[in-house]
Amino acid sequence: MHFRSKTSGLPFFQMAIDMKKRKCYHDMAVRERYTFPGLPVIYYNGLKTKGRCTMERYALIRVSSKDQNEARQVKKMLELGIPKDNIVVEKESGKSNARVKYHRLVKRFVKGDEFTIENVDRLSRDYDGIIREWQRLTTEKGVTMKVLDTPMLNTDQKTESLLFRFIRNIMLHILAFQAENEWQKSRSRQAEGIAIAKAEGKQLGRPKTVRTEEELEIAKQYQNGEIGLNIALSLLGKKKTAFYELLQVANEMESQS
Repeated sequence: MHFRSKTSGLPFFQMAIDMKKRKCYHDMAVRERYTFPGLPVIYYNGLKTKGRCTMERYALIRVSSKDQNEARQVKKMLELGIPKDNIVVEKESGKSNARVKYHRLVKRFVKGDEFTIENVDRLSRDYDGIIREWQRLTTEKGVTMKVLDTPMLNTDQKTESLLFRFIRNIMLHILAFQAENEWQKSRSRQAEGIAIAKAEGKQLGRPKTVRTEEELEIAKQYQNGEIGLNIALSLLGKKKTAFYELLQVANEMESQS
């Protein structure tokens, strides 16, 4: 069965129907926005796009702490024309194996999509992880990579000669080494700082909240049934979660006395 282009009027692809799943296969059909109502599957030279016929642009932003602000990176990605819904912000360590948002994003990729990151350590903190993820994205997924701080790594170059690919691979391995090396140095400095602080008797972590006598008295009155929950919350100006934490502290202090 042959179909003609809406613009040129010439036949441009052969179509086959598979009644089991509705998928769309693209090439010229994508460029010409050709649609076929009621036809579950469109094949064109065996190229498929898992249910959509257009290339999508995605970006990953990773900050290692919930206190860090990702606004600068988000603004940069928006300026590049990447849709806001396709910008994924991940607030956890790149060394973490969880990385739920990142792996969920990778599952969305189909061949031909574009994936933008600020630098390669957004893929992982360690050398092997960066190389492994790069190969997975470019080879298995067929994604076009964009690395903002190292454009030489971009996989949409006009020239893909053997020499250029060789140099790009060397650059990738160098940057992967630098990423893990910097991460190890940072962890080492952090461990040294903690050891020194402990030796000097400094308290680490968040300072303990000091409970006033008034707070403890109200908690005691509540536990003794002298006042209700709503009255206790009103007197303390606290929410239930904070009040229950106060009760726990009061019980611990009482057991120690």
